[in-house]
Amino acid sequence: MAIPNTTEQTGTPPITIRLLGAFAVQDHAGNDISPKGRKAQAVIAMLCTGRDGKRTRAWLQAHLWSDRAQPQAAGSLRSCLHEIRSAFGEAADCITSARTKVEIDLDKVAIDLREMSSTQWLDAVSAGREVMEGCDIIDKEFTDWLAEQRAHWERKAALPLAESLPAEAKSPVSKLKTSTGMRPDWDLTLCVLPLENRSGN
Repeated sequence: MAIPNTTEQTGTPPITIRLLGAFAVQDHAGNDISPKGRKAQAVIAMLCTGRDGKRTRAWLQAHLWSDRAQPQAAGSLRSCLHEIRSAFGEAADCITSARTKVEIDLDKVAIDLREMSSTQWLDAVSAGREVMEGCDIIDKEFTDWLAEQRAHWERKAALPLAESLPAEAKSPVSKLKTSTGMRPDWDLTLCVLPLENRSGN
């Protein structure tokens, strides 16, 4: 998804960031300006999904370098921010940092997760695409966060479809009532019993 040339008149963001599927960043001409490091890419993804594009330094360090002492984690984050700014080139000003926080200016970037239509979401999920595919960072805090993000955006993709269904299709009890003409006064419960080992092994 390339973005046309930026102008002050149109206010078009200078870069686009793709988080659904393989991570990628493109400038206004469609050139790939993605940082190569996995953790630099993860920092961008975490900023893009943060409230107002912001994360604290402490939060980023805890989710990407949870096994390191604070001084080492802080230094690693600084290196990632330098890598991101170098890759972004003229668009580097969309990333700002202060003593306690890091921010991506949401007015200067276009993020696929924030701009996709319901139809595009459903097509992507049907095709089996995931957020940050192939991002194999070995850190439990990061993998837990990524799993939460994938579940969140999958629910978001499914919501428009669920809301479009008639009421009868949303409720198993309603479906049972429709098919039998009766209103059950009980809930359906699935019970899984342990298997009995008859082999003697």
